[in-house]
Amino acid sequence: MKKGFIHSEETKEKIRAKRALQVVVHSEETRRKIGNANRGKPRPPELRARLSAALKGRKQTDEHIRKNREGHSGCKSVMWKGGISFEPYCVKFNNEFKERVRAFFDYCCVECGTPQTNVKLHIHHVNFNKQSCCDNTKPIFVALCHSCHSKTNYDREYWEQHFTEIINGYYEGRCYLQKGELGYMYHLKQKENKPLPTFGHAT
Repeated sequence: MKKGFIHSEETKEKIRAKRALQVVVHSEETRRKIGNANRGKPRPPELRARLSAALKGRKQTDEHIRKNREGHSGCKSVMWKGGISFEPYCVKFNNEFKERVRAFFDYCCVECGTPQTNVKLHIHHVNFNKQSCCDNTKPIFVALCHSCHSKTNYDREYWEQHFTEIINGYYEGRCYLQKGELGYMYHLKQKENKPLPTFGHAT
């Protein structure tokens, strides 16, 4: 293409339509690099305004929606981890146990501090091992709100180290109450003489 060449509006529209149907699947390393580069970096107001204006009133065709869904499902999804979502959980990881984890963290999200409402906090396997409590690995869990829990599917090594350091450094290696031990968190608060912290990143 010659320097200074300008595409016609018709050509630009064809290029945009073609690119919209392309599916780019990044490697795990590339996704990690992109995540690390953008973590904590807010979008400038000018960029947000341009993106909003470009997407306003834009409607996708049924064909585009179908192709987009097919191109991002199953093993084509950036979230694909070899089908581990179909693996069963340990039988001890039941509702009663989850409630003891929530109670240990005082019914607040460990990452951002959001308190539990009518929607219960998620219980996250820090080491991403669904058989924790049933095998010989140390069970490590945290209570997270839906928003923070969704972030843990990206850059798993970072989140595993992040929550492990929190549990070992502040909670003395503990992450759930034993049966009949609901008063433990009140004891911890009095011992530290300060409210429980949150460990989220500034957004």
